[in-house]
Amino acid sequence: MNTRQHRTLLLLALTCAFALGNTAFAALILNPPTPTCSIHRYDGIEITWDAVPHAAQYIILRSTYSGFTEYHQVATTTQTSFLDTTTTSGVNYYYAIAVKDKNGNVFKDLRKKSNGRQYSIKAIKPTASTNNPDGVWVYWNRVEGAYGYKIMCFSSVYISTGQPTCLATVGPDSTDYLDTTAKPDKPRYYWVWPLDNLGRSFQRSDYYAVGMRTNAAKLDVPTPVCTTNLTTGINVTWEENLEAKYFKIRRGTTSDYNASTELVIVFGRTSTSYLDEEAKANKTYYYWILPANTAGILSEDASRYGTGKRVKSSGGSETDKPTPPQPTATNDLTTHVRVTWAEVSGAASYKVKRGTSSSYSKATIIASNLTSPEYNDASATVGVTYYYWVLPVNSSGKSFYNSSRYATGKRVKGSGGSDTPSTGSLTPPQPTATTDNKNYVQVSWTKVTGAVQYKVRRGTSSNYSKSTVIATVTQTSYQDTSAAKGKTYYYWIVPVNNDGKSFYDKGKYAKGKRSK
Repeated sequence: MNTRQHRTLLLLALTCAFALGNTAFAALILNPPTPTCSIHRYDGIEITWDAVPHAAQYIILRSTYSGFTEYHQVATTTQTSFLDTTTTSGVNYYYAIAVKDKNGNVFKDLRKKSNGRQYSIKAIKPTASTNNPDGVWVYWNRVEGAYGYKIMCFSSVYISTGQPTCLATVGPDSTDYLDTTAKPDKPRYYWVWPLDNLGRSFQRSDYYAVGMRTNAAKLDVPTPVCTTNLTTGINVTWEENLEAKYFKIRRGTTSDYNASTELVIVFGRTSTSYLDEEAKANKTYYYWILPANTAGILSEDASRYGTGKRVKSSGGSETDKPTPPQPTATNDLTTHVRVTWAEVSGAASYKVKRGTSSSYSKATIIASNLTSPEYNDASATVGVTYYYWVLPVNSSGKSFYNSSRYATGKRVKGSGGSDTPSTGSLTPPQPTATTDNKNYVQVSWTKVTGAVQYKVRRGTSSNYSKSTVIATVTQTSYQDTSAAKGKTYYYWIVPVNNDGKSFYDKGKYAKGKRSK
């Protein structure tokens, strides 16, 4: 047999081997997959692909050229997905997946590629109201780099089944929008898409909020009746309204409603009166009563007001000086400063004034109508020394002071530590917060049994851990005058017990805003 015949027989043997199903050699040839890349993530680009049989490892290849004329290896993995966090926002990248078998052989096909892009602006997850008869409020947090926002709505969460409606395009400083086109008692789904400088919107279909317009009707505004003959203040009365959640009282010095300011919020459906003890004598005041429905929506009518005046007592002014008591004040309590004094004969009640120096003229009244010779100042700031004066008040409403009779007291830091979750003796209340007052945000809550004071915490998101304490009070309301106009804030109420221990519930917060 010559050489030529030998080669022919060898080739025939190999051909027969393949024909008989010998696939041992063919099984080593792996088919690289075609990847899929994300275009909506702001934290990178996610690449996914189908699993390849017999693959031991996948190699992620990346290029900034669609033809893959230049590329480099990004990573290796045994999974079928990879998040590339080394990308630059706004840049197009191209990816291909090479496959390595158990013997270390690498198979790649650069024609099987896909492109992806990282968001240049973070996507937004909004919130929406469900209790407003005027429409649906949509809220969101401002996004750095956004040049504006598109407010989109649809009747279903499945945005892919139809074309959502663009309700409005608003500026970069906006954080809310009122949808007055919403129909009562029909839910709507809302998306807020931030815009870049080229007008491109950045979308995430799973970042939506459900809102609904309520059918709650506004209430009739009562016309108040005000006294003109009391020395203790002006008593404001109005008709009972059992549909009201609370009443807001506004006061002014003229009949111009827009020039008036909020005086107080009175809770209780059966409430029908309020005594304004801060009114000055011989000065006419104008009062408006604004009832709020169960959804917290206020009813206003500028034409329905009452006028009242406080008269001067015949007993003289506060500068008359009988002998007021010499108070004492504690310096060792963690929850408050306790001020006590001896009872004064002929005193119908007492006022307590407080200052940060011995100057009586710079002190302010922090309590009045006290009938017992004691007062717990839970609003005192830890570590600050205060000066206290006690003013007895006679039956005619006349008060007396002695500027040299004061006591100094201080509240000390307790060992109770920081706020703790609500698993103990006190249950944090659910607060409410206003959105329609241009002077402050009114935060209100119900009284907590066992609480000696309340901490008011404020943040710019629903993340409790990022909020801070802005006030410590003993009453069940607080006016946040430091709130920036037009900015939405989140408020929590943290009750504090006698041991100085405070309790919180991060899920119980209210959103409020100071109007422009």
